[in-house]
Amino acid sequence: MNMHLTDEQLCAYLDNELDEATREAVGRALAEDPAMRARLESWSAQTEGLRMALDAELDEPLPSGLVRLASTPSPATAFRQAHRTSWRERLAEWLPSPRFAGALAVAALVGVFVGKDLLPRLDTDGQLVRLASVAHNVYSPDKRQPVEVKSEDPTLTSWISMRLGKKVFSPQVGGFRFLGGRLLAGAEEPAGQFMYEDPSGKRLTVFVRTEGAADKNTKPECDTYRNISVCYWYAGDVAYALAGEVPVSVLASLATPAAESVRNPKP
Repeated sequence: MNMHLTDEQLCAYLDNELDEATREAVGRALAEDPAMRARLESWSAQTEGLRMALDAELDEPLPSGLVRLASTPSPATAFRQAHRTSWRERLAEWLPSPRFAGALAVAALVGVFVGKDLLPRLDTDGQLVRLASVAHNVYSPDKRQPVEVKSEDPTLTSWISMRLGKKVFSPQVGGFRFLGGRLLAGAEEPAGQFMYEDPSGKRLTVFVRTEGAADKNTKPECDTYRNISVCYWYAGDVAYALAGEVPVSVLASLATPAAESVRNPKP
């Protein structure tokens, strides 16, 4: 019987905070649950994205004005240093001056607002590439049940469209047969995946989501993540990301007509 995993257990597993026995039990449960593995991989990718975005800010040196302010004693401190007469005054030397405390407060507030400005930037093309790559790695090797709903089911795209809240199309990928698709968990909202296979058994996937699309219309751009090539584009309020273990140049040649098939779908 599969172990029911809570969000708290997944977070603790991701942060390596479980004892050895519990961690092994969670690992076994993840091995039997592809959807939960995909969710954990998505969280891991988001955590890595946060770390990459925020580490650069943390490594920035303090402004020279703030350094000077912190190193300059207040008049009261200078007086105490010149007239040490009691233990109370000597103890006060270890306490932050009002000016320094104020500077720290300002720095903290700046950090909060800088962080708020950075968070929206994480919901960008890079996150789309990571999520598409992770989903491809999880589901494309599956020989038993690579898709949740087969392509023969006429309700497939309408079902995913309903869950995403926008009209979604399954792109046409030249030389690859459409196998079907499934519903996935995105960063914050539902996402979907379509899968394709060529005569040799090579598989490509298309990750779709509405997060970060915001009525964009772009041509395909390509990137790689964990040895998976990803070419992504935006069509209206939906983001599409074609992913596969093929050279970027090959995937790019397939992405352009695939994007066109979405923008001008055949009846």
